[in-house]
Amino acid sequence: MGNQFFHYAFCVILYRYLKKPVYLDCTQYRFTTSLNARNLELVYFSPILPIITSKKELIQKLNISYCMFCLKKLGNKILYKLCKKQPFFLYDKQKTLTKPHLRFESIAQLAQNLGNHNYIYEEYMWNFKEIKSYKDEFLQILYPQLPLDSKSLVIAQQIQSHTNSCSIHIRRGDYLMHIPSDVLDMEYYLHAMEQIRQLVSNVKFFIFGNDFAYMRGQFSESRDCVIVDVNGEYEVRYDFLLMKMCKHHILANSTLSMWVGFGSYGYTIYKANAKPSTAGLETLGFIAL
Repeated sequence: MGNQFFHYAFCVILYRYLKKPVYLDCTQYRFTTSLNARNLELVYFSPILPIITSKKELIQKLNISYCMFCLKKLGNKILYKLCKKQPFFLYDKQKTLTKPHLRFESIAQLAQNLGNHNYIYEEYMWNFKEIKSYKDEFLQILYPQLPLDSKSLVIAQQIQSHTNSCSIHIRRGDYLMHIPSDVLDMEYYLHAMEQIRQLVSNVKFFIFGNDFAYMRGQFSESRDCVIVDVNGEYEVRYDFLLMKMCKHHILANSTLSMWVGFGSYGYTIYKANAKPSTAGLETLGFIAL
């Protein structure tokens, strides 16, 4: 979900510079309750820019042939499975700007040099140094239109009952498949917890993540910890809301974690130089370990 926030933030900032409509293509996302689900979560929030969710709508906006679009997409899917490459541009190659983060240092620079490009592909211009100028605007967006469900509401009441609540986000799951592993070790989390204990009194930690067995094994004996294991990965929006309710935060090396910290006004701790990294994180006033 954090990636979706970054793509949306890019579109909002680009829109501010261009002063003309900018659409966010979200057709690659789906709605599923499967393990490691990567659903379209932005629809539950309050976006001010239009989001394209269907291929039919995308084709209409791009004004291209439906048959040609489908053939290219099928070809890319087959070739990616065979050789990990997607050689076909789904849209006019001359009007497609691919991987702009490799060519431009900022969204402002991109906007000034956009030329006749009107479709941006594989955008990763994620820099909090540029995003934080729009912090108040994005915080208005990051409040879903849906209420918490009953099981999340119980956790919310526990969080609100503690003056110094602190979320701990642990990202494992898919990270365990990376070689070398991108998972942060317990040494980092224990050090961060001790830092929070020294900064505030009577802290209560709320543990979030996508590996419930690991969370229980590491934190179930700690009297100042509550393990939040009520939401699956397809319900990540609820975990996001609950983490945001906490006053302080210990982040994982996850874009979702970063956006939780972005909206925080308490103490926020993150692991410096961890992968995947995001530029500008050090400009937000967080504590680096």
